[in-house]
Order: sequence, then C-alpha cells, then structure tokens
Amino acid sequence: MRAIEWIVAIGATAVLGICWGQNPDARPTPACSSDAMPILQSLWTELRALRGELLEDRRTVQQAKLWDLEKRLRALQEQQRELDQEQSSRASELAEIETRLQQPDLQQTEREDLEGQKNELSNVAPGSSMTQQNALSQREARVRSLLAEQEQRVQALEQLSQEIKAGGQ
Repeated sequence: MRAIEWIVAIGATAVLGICWGQNPDARPTPACSSDAMPILQSLWTELRALRGELLEDRRTVQQAKLWDLEKRLRALQEQQRELDQEQSSRASELAEIETRLQQPDLQQTEREDLEGQKNELSNVAPGSSMTQQNALSQREARVRSLLAEQEQRVQALEQLSQEIKAGGQ
C-alpha cells in the first residue's frame, strides 16, 4: 500500500473513530456521517495536492538528471570528434610526408628528417587510439541507454502528474 493510501486510511479511521466513539461495534449516526464526509473530502483533496507537489519535485530532480546525462553525452561526442580529428590529421601528415618522400630531387638531410617524422607518426600506437575509440563508444552507448531510461522516467512522472491534476487519481 502506498504511503498516501495509508494516510487516507489513518485519516478515515480517525474520523470514523470520532463518530463511533470508543465502541467500534456502534453504528455512526446520520449526523456524524454527514459531518465526517466533508472532513474526508478535505483530507483527500489535500493529499492529492500533496501528491501532486511530490511528483512535481520528483520530476524536477529527474529532469536535472536528464540534463546531466545530456551534458555527459555531448562531452563524450566532443571527445570522439577530437579523437577523430587527431587521427585524420595524423593520416594527412603521413600522406603528405609519403608524397614528399616520393620526390626524386629531395636532399638527403630532408629525406632523413621526413623519415624521422614519418616514424614518429607511425609509431603512435594505432591500437591506443582504437582502444580510446572503443572506450568512448562504450561509454557513449551506456550514457545513451541511461538517457533513454531517464527520459522514460520523466515522461511517466509527467503523465502521472497530469492525471492527478485532472483528478484521475
């Protein structure tokens, strides 16, 4: 049983206890029943309003978590773009060096310098960038999954809040 239902049950028991007095086997008088009904309706209205406020607070917290996940996703996407740019830049530099090395009129010192640059660029661990890319992809997939779950939570809370505002619960 949800907490609000417990509160209503306790409130109803209290109101009915007043009407019945100390004897639970006694029947309430019609006057007592008519007096109790507005109290119960007031209690129920107040509880519905309280539940609406609590849902709104929960929705606000969930929305903040959603924004945080969206921010994390954008950061991961930016890291992915930077990694892609680094790889593209390295590949362009290697291609340029290869082109220059193909020139027949290249002096020996220039050739040695270009070979050194080529070795440096080639020795950057290609597996390292692949490992980074895989790790980023996995983290991005996890954040996307969490984001989808969070969006569902926010939507469910919004729907429930609308139902309560409309008097559905």
